[in-house]
Amino acid sequence: MGIYDDAIELRERRMVDIPPRPSDYRTRFERDYDRVIQAPSFRRLQGKSQLFGAGFGDYYRTRLTHSLEVAQIARDVTRFLIETDRERLRSEERPGLMLHPIVVESGALLHDIGHPPFGHFGEEILNIWLSNSKLKDDNKGPGSFEGNAQNFRWIMFLENSIALAKDGKRFDILDGLNLTHAVLLAVNKYPTCIADGVKKGVYRREWADIGRIREQWGIPEGQPTLEAQVMDYSDDIAYSTHDIEDGVKAGLVDIRVLTGQDDATISYIQNGIIAAMKKHRKDRPHWQRLINESLTEGEIQDINNAADAIIRGEVVRVLEQYLEQWKTAIEKCNSDIAMASREMKGHRVHEYITSLKIVDEHGWRRLRFARNTGSSGSTISFDLERQLDILKYFAYVAIVEAPDVQRAQYKSKSILDGLIVALGDETTGRRLLPVKWVQRQQRIQGEGGLWDWVTLATDYIAGMTDGFATKFFTDLYR
Repeated sequence: MGIYDDAIELRERRMVDIPPRPSDYRTRFERDYDRVIQAPSFRRLQGKSQLFGAGFGDYYRTRLTHSLEVAQIARDVTRFLIETDRERLRSEERPGLMLHPIVVESGALLHDIGHPPFGHFGEEILNIWLSNSKLKDDNKGPGSFEGNAQNFRWIMFLENSIALAKDGKRFDILDGLNLTHAVLLAVNKYPTCIADGVKKGVYRREWADIGRIREQWGIPEGQPTLEAQVMDYSDDIAYSTHDIEDGVKAGLVDIRVLTGQDDATISYIQNGIIAAMKKHRKDRPHWQRLINESLTEGEIQDINNAADAIIRGEVVRVLEQYLEQWKTAIEKCNSDIAMASREMKGHRVHEYITSLKIVDEHGWRRLRFARNTGSSGSTISFDLERQLDILKYFAYVAIVEAPDVQRAQYKSKSILDGLIVALGDETTGRRLLPVKWVQRQQRIQGEGGLWDWVTLATDYIAGMTDGFATKFFTDLYR
């Protein structure tokens, strides 16, 4: 086989190599896509919060509809990149820099599959519990809860798949969905092990396999595959456009007044960006470049205050630009706010998708926003990167910080705290959890595997929908 064929073989490998049924006409990646769609954990996303509670209203997004929209954007980004960079992608021989539409779409569908009930707030509650548990430093459990890492818990362990046994007469049950390595890495937006001291990544158990696959593929440390980058950008695009649309529908976002005059909103966005820069400076070159280009000679002496003012000015500029576009959309849609919101969403999504380009960086390839510069090609557009950051924070502060949503979150804290008390105690939990979960944990422990009770209870709670968590709590305490 040649280098290209070797790369394809690496991408199509599975954790357990199982031949398909003789009559199966699907490709390996098509079988992955079908497994994702049919997985119970994917189906449960319909009952999990995105920003609003899953029962907040008929028109708001859940984790399922959000994941479907991310997959749609990811598919269109992939088609656009294949069309505009066809020759380079066709000649690519590195498995981590190939681009396949079904792989990208499958990764996008899976990108939130491990997130718990009640949205990001539920993630915070479970993280506090695990961080305070005895498992934090003794290598028996993850010691923290992180939604992206939990994705791999479901994909590679908690879900099950079926394989025909060697005797050909019965079926074996496998841990995980047994997806191709290409799809696994397409979900891996944070390619590092959480045990190494970072907050976002993959838990030790799953990283042992993910890290090995990355090594086989020759991927540089810390670099995601091109398919994972498409998934990640598509998630950010959806979050910064679709969630604002939900906020408008709920009456929580009035873009006509929430502009540069709203000091609280500006400060929240500004502080969020500054905090992100301090934690992940190397991932925020678009902000550092703005600061470097804007600093005057006198301001260098007081660089921190000057940088804060520069960031604040950019936030105001982007939101004022957003307001002008909103006014135009309102006029085009005859003052119909719902239609104007959809027009804004469509305009933004199209702009972001058609501005993405593949660029060479440090021996690898990265997706970046870029603008055409005529016959000379294109140049990286740092302003679009900053715009995307600002609109993500804008969506969060305008919606999540709203009193209605805060009340729902306060209620969800009581529910999760109650479930943790009941299920976190092993004696009580063994009487309350489904028999199959308890028996599986006992079998794995008996085989020398690691699945302590606290992690088991966390896995079970994280798999609940908002409605089931509420019902479970009500059955226990009301």
